[in-house]
Amino acid sequence: MIKKLSLPVLFLLLLPLGCKTPLPPNSLSVMELYTRGEKAFEKKKYGEAVDAFKKIKIEFPESNKLSIVRLRTGESYYLDEKYDEAIAEYKEFLDYHAAHKARDLARYRIGICLYKQILTPDRDQTKTRDALKQFKELVRDMPDSRYVEKSSARIKDCTDRLAKSEYYIGNFYYRTKHYKAAVLRLSKLLKDYPDQKIEPMAISLLAESYWKGEELERALKTYKELLLRYPKSSYAKHADSMLKEYGKEYGIEIEPEKRKTEEK
Repeated sequence: MIKKLSLPVLFLLLLPLGCKTPLPPNSLSVMELYTRGEKAFEKKKYGEAVDAFKKIKIEFPESNKLSIVRLRTGESYYLDEKYDEAIAEYKEFLDYHAAHKARDLARYRIGICLYKQILTPDRDQTKTRDALKQFKELVRDMPDSRYVEKSSARIKDCTDRLAKSEYYIGNFYYRTKHYKAAVLRLSKLLKDYPDQKIEPMAISLLAESYWKGEELERALKTYKELLLRYPKSSYAKHADSMLKEYGKEYGIEIEPEKRKTEEK
């Protein structure tokens, strides 16, 4: 009796001897995919570039091109303004290639991706804090990186933004007559973000918050601090008038010698 052959077995028997199984249609080599991705990247067709690079990661997981492919994928997302996707790719690059010479670029780009998503001072500042953390870590861990100068500038800007956000919240509490809450916010601002441009304005509002909250002695001491530290600021005149009118009663005055120095 002749046994019936299954279709898969029959197919194999019909193949010519010595003939290799053909590759799936449209299958490309690593170099072909990489070249396709690079050409798309150069033409600013970032979606096409990502598709090509990701195929390499999926189809050729042992390729020696993976480091540059991961970096290029991150760059493609970054330039396409898909910042969260870019962050994920840069982090993957750093996880797999921690000693790569471009690791500082990846870390800087993560910071920039976060920085690009920073909101206005009246809104949530999580991205600002996260960006600040990234830039600080780069400066600390890679002092010789070419991105240190740029990161330092971003650190200054992020710090300024956080200080303005704290001031915004403190001012909101002041305007809504929640003076103790205003004091807490403004005190935190001055402690966490010293020597910012906003500082004289913050000290002035802190003094006003103390005054409105009937903590008069603390208010006058704060006015005095403002006058001594920022005698030429636009807030000094009001501080001076408050000290002249009420300071003597609480023993909080500016010494004549210091007042003369301020008036020069």
